[in-house]
Amino acid sequence: MSYEFYLDSYFLEHLMMNILVLHMTGHILKNVPSWKRILGAAALGAFLACMMILLPIHKNAVLYGICSFLTGPLIAAVCMKARRLKDVFNAVCAVCAAALCMGGIWQILTVQLGLPFWAAWLPGYLTVRAGARGFGRLRNRTGYLYRVILKRGDREVHLTALMDSGNRLLQPMTAKPVSIVEFQAVKELLSIQEAQELEELLNLRTVEQTTGKFLWIPYHSIGRSQGVLPAFRLDSICIKHGESARSTKGVLAAVSREAVSSGGEYQMILHPQILE
Repeated sequence: MSYEFYLDSYFLEHLMMNILVLHMTGHILKNVPSWKRILGAAALGAFLACMMILLPIHKNAVLYGICSFLTGPLIAAVCMKARRLKDVFNAVCAVCAAALCMGGIWQILTVQLGLPFWAAWLPGYLTVRAGARGFGRLRNRTGYLYRVILKRGDREVHLTALMDSGNRLLQPMTAKPVSIVEFQAVKELLSIQEAQELEELLNLRTVEQTTGKFLWIPYHSIGRSQGVLPAFRLDSICIKHGESARSTKGVLAAVSREAVSSGGEYQMILHPQILE
């Protein structure tokens, strides 16, 4: 028994699957990389898959399994720019979760329903994307929301904050963690002159007389390759969760004009290192 094998089709199918899996991985980790990096890592994964057929590694089940297992961490590390072991582990887990979920749906649509792959990839991706969003909302409602008290001088505001593991915002010079807060939520902490200056900075306008209280923090986010946010230093922040409370001094807070939560559940995004 023999059959024709089209290597170009095999490469394109793996390329498309890798693109979708890596893009979904970025959403799971809340750190979607650039399309250039996604395409590069996806092409690398598709190339390695073809090489395992040509060599031919696929004839040895054990060797093929080992090579396939190692391909996931490699493309995840390349795509997500993961250098630390913890980051590589998180990226690999996210890749495996996305691949398992989307692969299962694609298997049902192509094998059970007889759809061609080009007609099955989008429903599979959208289904997993919707599931990931639902899980994210559920997670935010359960154990990752904190009550926080921000203090500056003799003023303080009480907010709800999300502890987001995807927030990797750092001050470039000192590598100190930076949290993100809504402008309207911290306006009461500022003097009239500081509030006016901050509003001008948020609009990217030139400020003639500066107070010297603000600095620029560069950032990268989903839907925008890069940008900058004005930030200022809080005297202290008290983080409460259940019966426990912890206070930290000298926290940097970058200010966003837009709401940080689409549903208004929280007004601040905490950096995960703030509790370390």
